[in-house]
Amino acid sequence: MRTLAVRRNGSGNSAFTLVELLVVIAVIAILVSLLLPSIGRAKQKARSVKCISNVRQMHLGFINYANDHADQLPPLNSGGPFKNPIIPHNPTNWWYRIMSGTGYLPDVAVKRGIWRCPNVGPDDLDAPFGEEMEGYGVVENLDHIPGLDSLIWYAYDRDGKVRGSYRLSAIRRPAQLWLVGDVGVPKPNVGDLGNYPYGGYYRTDISTFPPDALGIWDNKPAAKQPGFRHTLRANVSFVDGHVEAKDYRALSSNENDIFGLKSK
Repeated sequence: MRTLAVRRNGSGNSAFTLVELLVVIAVIAILVSLLLPSIGRAKQKARSVKCISNVRQMHLGFINYANDHADQLPPLNSGGPFKNPIIPHNPTNWWYRIMSGTGYLPDVAVKRGIWRCPNVGPDDLDAPFGEEMEGYGVVENLDHIPGLDSLIWYAYDRDGKVRGSYRLSAIRRPAQLWLVGDVGVPKPNVGDLGNYPYGGYYRTDISTFPPDALGIWDNKPAAKQPGFRHTLRANVSFVDGHVEAKDYRALSSNENDIFGLKSK
C-alpha cells in the first residue's frame, strides 16, 4: 500500500509550502467574494422587511384614527392650505404630530422607531417643519398638477370651510391608493436631478407630490418625491393595508392611478 509523503521542516514538524499557502488564500478570497454579495442582499432584504413593518403599523394608526373620528382620516394639517389668508396652516401641527400627539402612533420625536426607514442615514434627515422626519409620508397634491385633491387634506379649504381628509367609506379603490410610504427629496448637491432616483441621495420630508403629466417630478431640489431606497423601489402601504414595493416606472406613470388623480 502506498502512503502519502509528509514534508517536514528542519525541526521535524510538518509544514505547508508557499504555493500551498497561496492556494489556500486564493480559495478563501474566492469564497469571501461569493459570500459578500449574498450577505449584502440579505441585509437589504432585512431592512426592506423592517420598512414594510413600519408602514403597516403606520397604516393601522391611520385606520384607528378614522374609526374614532367618524370614519375620517387625519388631516394633512390642522389649518388651511399653505399661504391661505383665511385659515392659515399651522406649521406645528402637521399630520405626523397629530397622529403621535393623540397616541395613534408613537411619539414622532422618538428616533429610530417606526418613523425611521432603515435605509435612511443620519445625513439624509431633514426637518422641514421643525421636526426631523425619518422617511415616510403621504401624498400631497395641492394642485401640483390638475386632478383631485389628496386623500389626506387640510382641515379647512381655501375659502375657510371645514374640509379635512377623505372618509374611508368614500374611498372606492382602497387597494390601489397610496396611504403612506417611502418619500424623499433629491439633495441639491446631486448635480443631475434628472438622474433621479439613480443618484441615490435623498432628504426626507412629510409627503410626496405626484409626477407631472410627462411622468417626471419637478427637477428642483425641493421637489417632494417617492423615496426609492430599497433596490430602487419605494415601499407603499395602500389604504386597504397591503404593502407593495414600487419602482420608478410604476410611480412615474401613476400606475393604477396610485396617487388618486382621476378618482378615489
